[in-house]
Amino acid sequence: MNYFDLISSTIVLSALCLIPKHKRWWLLYSVGCFLWVILHFTKGLYFGMIMNSVAMFIGLMNWKKK
Repeated sequence: MNYFDLISSTIVLSALCLIPKHKRWWLLYSVGCFLWVILHFTKGLYFGMIMNSVAMFIGLMNWKKK
């Protein structure tokens, strides 16, 4: 595990805790998922990259909902 793993997972978990307070935290969740996309791409884990891309898209769609 490196610092990039730690930062990405901390961002995602923090955002999941804060989402019930306000929907703007979906953006932080999407940023965390994007960091995981980069991490999986650099490690050659393309299925994880696809899964986190979908999660990032879902986060952005939930943020955009009214």
